[in-house]
Amino acid sequence: MGSLSSLSLCWIRAWIGFFYLIRKAGDIYLLLVEPPGTLRKYGEKGSWAIINGVEDVLGAEYTLTLASHGFNTLLLSHTQSKLETLTQDFNSRCSGVQTKVLVTDPSNT
Repeated sequence: MGSLSSLSLCWIRAWIGFFYLIRKAGDIYLLLVEPPGTLRKYGEKGSWAIINGVEDVLGAEYTLTLASHGFNTLLLSHTQSKLETLTQDFNSRCSGVQTKVLVTDPSNT
């Protein structure tokens, strides 16, 4: 009888986790497709956004979306060359915003 109740508890936890992931995926989707002006609840034009993990496709698109909405960006990464390449790309696509880079390596602490 005890294994049946623990199995039910596992299923409940699995469903809660599933709905949490769906909600977060929806939040990311809405952030990427929201029309300009709707991100103002996160800050005014010219505010700074700190983005970590910009080397992958999702991080780069997230950064580009924020920059296209007028947010200045601070990019964190482990690789200086990747950051410089992405900064040039963002500056060519979105004029009027500042992009700064910071190379971080937690193994050197």
